[in-house]
This record gives sequence, C-alpha cells and structure tokens, in this order.
Amino acid sequence: RTFEDLLDREAVSVARDLFYRCVSTGNPQAANLSFPHNGQNKTLIVTLDPIQDEEGRVQGALAVAYDDTQRQLMDEALQRRTDLLHVAGQAAHRLLANSADFDHSVNDVLALLGEATGVDRVYVCNFSAGAELENYPGLRASQLYKWPPVAKTQGYNGLSGNCPVSLMPDWMEAFRAGQCINELVRNMPDPERTQLEPQGILSILYAPIMFHGDIWGFVGFDNCHSEYIWTRAEEDILRAVGVLIGTAVYNRRVNEALRESENRTRTADNVVCECI
Repeated sequence: RTFEDLLDREAVSVARDLFYRCVSTGNPQAANLSFPHNGQNKTLIVTLDPIQDEEGRVQGALAVAYDDTQRQLMDEALQRRTDLLHVAGQAAHRLLANSADFDHSVNDVLALLGEATGVDRVYVCNFSAGAELENYPGLRASQLYKWPPVAKTQGYNGLSGNCPVSLMPDWMEAFRAGQCINELVRNMPDPERTQLEPQGILSILYAPIMFHGDIWGFVGFDNCHSEYIWTRAEEDILRAVGVLIGTAVYNRRVNEALRESENRTRTADNVVCECI
C-alpha cells in the first residue's frame, strides 16, 4: 500500500520527506504522524529502514506503520479523567468555603469545568423542586449560572436558558432515573435537534442534579467544535460535581430564606414591643 492509501495529504508530505532522508543518508528514520480520519485523530508510528544491495548501496526503504490511535485515546481519556477529578476536588473546596461572593465561586467552578473538559459552554439549570412533568405542563428550565458569561457563538440562546420542559420529555424521564444525556446532536430526534443545531452545538452532556430522589436540575456541557461521547467514568465525575453545585445553591437559598424569616420575626417582635 502507498502512503496515499494510509495518510492524509499533510501526513503524506511528512512521510515522503522521511523516505527521501532515509534513502539519501542511509540512516533509519521514525516519526509519529497524526491526522484526521473518520471524525477523530488517527496516530501512526512510522519507521523506515534503508534497503541496501550487496555493495552497500541504498536501493529503497522498508516502511512500517503502527496504528497507535487506541493507545493515544486511552492516554487522553486517562488524563481527562485525572483532570476532572482534580477539578472536582477544587470545586468542593471553593463551594464549601464561606465565600463572601457565592456567585463568583460558582462561576469559578464552571470555568474550571469548561477548561478541564474543553467544551464551549457550561451551565447550571434548575426545575421547580419536585415538580412532575404531567402535573406542570408549563414548567420551564431556568439557567442559574453559565460559563463563559458571554456566549461564544452568535445567536446562542441555550436549550435550557428558559426552555419549556415539554421540549424534552424523554430527557426528563432519563433525569429522574439518574441518567445523563450524552449524545451527538445529529443523532437526536426532533424537537431537541432543531433546538440545538442552529446554535452550532455538535454534542452535549447533561448531568442530572438529584435531591432525595427528585430532579432539581442539571449541569450542561455544550461542545460546538467537535463531536464527543463521554465515558461512563467522566459521566460519574461530572454528575457528582453537578450535585455538589446544586447542593451548594440549594443550601444557600435555604439559609437566605431562614435569614429573611428571622428578620421578619424580629421586625414583628419590635412592632409588638412598641405597641405595648
């Protein structure tokens, strides 16, 4: 088989240079060649050894190409999981700390997630607590936090920026079962695909945030530059981080409600004292 049968145009040029160098110098050559193939990067380890006649003159070269793609993908997946675990630890530290600016802490965590995953957008959405779809046909998903603060893609509105739950009934059932939505947009049925494609979204991961068996919301990851299906390990890590974020937001709301109730009670007591 020729170089053209195995490689793309740029990689062919590199392989030919290796061949000419091997033949002209009589020295073995080797290189790692990476190029796009069927939607992913393919990696070949190419070695060339000179072929000499009885008088030691170089007559050609023996080229051997080893497909190293799977090992590269495994190494990348391992590094990605390591990075996500590191972010999970940082998220726990930031969200559990008594920060004076809670919103800033959440946005920092989303930024860490975005940088570690390499996606284009990360956001946290909330449903009405404990609401069932059949009982709340007008229920909407509200976006509480997002990264980056300004959308990278013009016209981006987000499926869940303020989205009717009626547009994603199958997703709600998956969320209630504690399952992630981990799909390529081009494989989705309507109406999900028609909501996402115009915004340039190629693949998504939506990880549910559950409290005591009820679906509270989800953390979403939009990829606009490549198609990617997340591994089960990555799903588990991001789902755990989502629950951590959701718990922090929920606890903050509860604490704020308690403070407001205490303030109202204190005000009422003062009014009673003044009347007496």
